[in-house]
Amino acid sequence: MHKRLCLTSGLLFIAARLLGAPITLVSPDKRIHVDVDLKGKISYSVSVGGTPLLRDSYLQLNLPTEHLGERPQLHQKASTAVNTSSQPVVPFTNST
Repeated sequence: MHKRLCLTSGLLFIAARLLGAPITLVSPDKRIHVDVDLKGKISYSVSVGGTPLLRDSYLQLNLPTEHLGERPQLHQKASTAVNTSSQPVVPFTNST
């Protein structure tokens, strides 16, 4: 019984650590990195080529009755690789 309790608590601890770990999104060319963290608030950091553009920016929506984004909980995490590129509908032109 003691062995099962230790095993179960160990697995729960590992699962909690994995779900609380930062989530990293990477562009197909690996230049843009977005790190999302869910500790206390939803925060994110953006870097391009290793140079930080945004650091620890928070997402929160304040409604009259509640504040969405406080004490977030990640219920499920899935990873998918996507490698697509898109072209703008209106081509970009340089104005001189």
